Amino acid sequence: MANAREEILRKIRQNRPQSDSIEYDLGQWIGKDRASDLMLEDFVSRLKEAGGEAIELDRQKIDAVISDRYPDAKKILSLLDSDQISAERVEDLAQTDVSIVEGRFGVAENGAVWIAMAPQIPQALPFIATHLVIVLEREKIVETMHHAYERVDLRQRGFGVFICGPSKTADIEQSLVIGAHGAKSLLVILV
Repeated sequence: MANAREEILRKIRQNRPQSDSIEYDLGQWIGKDRASDLMLEDFVSRLKEAGGEAIELDRQKIDAVISDRYPDAKKILSLLDSDQISAERVEDLAQTDVSIVEGRFGVAENGAVWIAMAPQIPQALPFIATHLVIVLEREKIVETMHHAYERVDLRQRGFGVFICGPSKTADIEQSLVIGAHGAKSLLVILV
């Protein structure tokens, strides 16, 4: 019996992978397009589980969708066309109904989006508005947080954060409150 055990352990040691971490490239097994579709599906599903929503849209239709979705919005701040919001004081941002920011990339495994802003942009912008809209190119979705951290450039000056879903908190009785200390809704527009 001991010989059989030793033989099994010897074979396992012999055939052990070379590195401690194994990376799987879905595209290698099922084709790049299908892998991208699966990551997109996972991203949308995980975002929904976190309380957010994702829609696919042509970039030219963003303004129309924002107007339709938020008809009562009086103050909409967008970083899509410029980074000129630096003149806004944080106190003035408090009255923002909708903030629109560009996502650098998304993460399929948890529905998070990395947002990085220039140093002159107030860090409160994604959190202080009643509704947050993130525009994200669908090709910029990575599979896992490991892949995501490889894309984060720590040398870049400014502010960066992963956002997944609207703000939420639960007290000791597990009463969930959405928008307690941040946006009440999150819409990711996939372009």
